Amino acid sequence: MRICKRNPRKNQTESKHREIPFTCTYKYLGMTIDYKLNFLSHLNVLEEKVNKITQKTFMFDKNIVPPDIFRDMFKSYVIPHFLYCVDIIKINQKAFEKLDEIYRRAAKKIIGIKKNHSYNNIIQLLALPDLQTLQ
Repeated sequence: MRICKRNPRKNQTESKHREIPFTCTYKYLGMTIDYKLNFLSHLNVLEEKVNKITQKTFMFDKNIVPPDIFRDMFKSYVIPHFLYCVDIIKINQKAFEKLDEIYRRAAKKIIGIKKNHSYNNIIQLLALPDLQTLQ
């Protein structure tokens, strides 16, 4: 497998009379990298997964269900996605900032808090680990 920048059909390569396919992104062990060897494509996939999970919490009435249930849901279904990639992504500051933004947005969404609330208050309210401490 060769990762290329542009047209994957151009400049075909053969090895032992077999064509080696070109691709612009490659997924290996759950991580997606692109031709620039960064993880922004992986972060886009991660953001979609986390959004799907947080959307499912909207079916619960936030006034009836206690916050500790949402905290446990967040720890069980969302944090593992971040734990899997945080050690690799922390190398790239831009990618880590985007990962932190996704984490913050998910923490706010899962308990139904409006955008004007402080992220630190949400972390304290739910007793969640900060992304920096997940490293």
